[in-house]
Amino acid sequence: MTHSNQKGMSDEHLQEVDDPHKSSWSSVKPKLYLNNCKARVGILREIKRMTYLDGNTTSSLSDDLHTPYLWAACMSTDLSELEKFRDILKGSSMEDAGPSLMLISAAVQQLVALYKTPDHVEVDSAASSPSAKSPRREPATCNSKTIPTKSSNTPRPLSSPLQRSPGKADSRGRQQSAESGSPNSPGNQEKYRNKQAVQIAKQRDNATCPLLGTRYCEAAHIYPFASIEKKGTIVTSVHALIKVFGQGTVRRFCNALNTVNLDSTVSLICLDRIPHRMFDDGRLALQPIDRGTYTNGKHFIRLRVHFLQTQARQHEPRAWRYDLAQDPYELLENFQLGDDEPQGIRLVSSVTQREISDGHEFDITAKTQEDLPNWDLFDLKYRISLMNHLIGAAGISEEEIGESDKEVSDEEFEDIDVVEGAITKLEEIAEQRPEEVDEDDIA
Repeated sequence: MTHSNQKGMSDEHLQEVDDPHKSSWSSVKPKLYLNNCKARVGILREIKRMTYLDGNTTSSLSDDLHTPYLWAACMSTDLSELEKFRDILKGSSMEDAGPSLMLISAAVQQLVALYKTPDHVEVDSAASSPSAKSPRREPATCNSKTIPTKSSNTPRPLSSPLQRSPGKADSRGRQQSAESGSPNSPGNQEKYRNKQAVQIAKQRDNATCPLLGTRYCEAAHIYPFASIEKKGTIVTSVHALIKVFGQGTVRRFCNALNTVNLDSTVSLICLDRIPHRMFDDGRLALQPIDRGTYTNGKHFIRLRVHFLQTQARQHEPRAWRYDLAQDPYELLENFQLGDDEPQGIRLVSSVTQREISDGHEFDITAKTQEDLPNWDLFDLKYRISLMNHLIGAAGISEEEIGESDKEVSDEEFEDIDVVEGAITKLEEIAEQRPEEVDEDDIA
């Protein structure tokens, strides 16, 4: 083999190609990249032990407030944001702290449910694949406000002060109208897709999957295509996480959702068919880690690959101990694929012929910054994918998560109160709590 013809391949890669029998083929093992995990657990232990003055007595918040949803949100935020969240709770009264934790749990459940892509509704158009399905029909809007699809026991997020009606933009777009951004807009129910944006995204990525280097690629939405109509609900749910994610981070996410055309090139990444499916259902998470400009003037965004499992195997018992300070690796020990259980799908680079492993990094490049995928959309999707991964490791089923995605009537929607709805949901969770759980195991 002529090494000079193998562009982009390191010496290690070339040696493997020359003599593959001497190179080990390691099994794929999903990992969880959580920086400062011990520090996070320590902060959550502080929150768990916090006491508040209740009249003349000192008491602590109920353990039933420490849900897997709250825990997943705390694990997916930055360490500095988690420290600020702890300080906020320290300075709060019991009357404020309790409802705040309830609202966070309800918002996480709703975000995870709305970010799931049902049945993979699109590729490049509704007719591009025999197996492609058109988007499912969603409830209509009322008074220019999206009606969230959830049960009456699930809280409705507070109206976000950052939410506003975006303007209209082109296919590269920064903004869009409520009508043009909806898959259910008149005339768009069947084959709605911004074909011009798809073509621009493929030109940007040279009609190649930047992850695998294959010449076949599909335009995948970073923000889920099926939830474009529910953007308003997602914005208010994100805003409900302001105490745990931090004001600056929530403002970034809400501004991106409100000002970006979610069916444009800034919300598209070209992926081969299998990575596309995995990216949509949360098994493949792409974490933005760097961005800048090369010496040749091209702009780039760098992504890190994470393979995540979304649901625990059915025979596994629920691992969640109703302990806010539970170590995530304790849950993931049995959640990961064992050595004797091979990964069903392997992703292999067509350039290096090496397996794409957890932690692999790759760049997406463009001539202008505006043509790159949006950093904040990537960051938000990554955090939601990570929360979904952790919630699944805790043993929460898709049916339980999906309870926040049921349709309610206009009257029910107007009557649902945020805190009362959250209390009801937590009461349901408490009823499902195993009676045999020992208090010593929770401490």
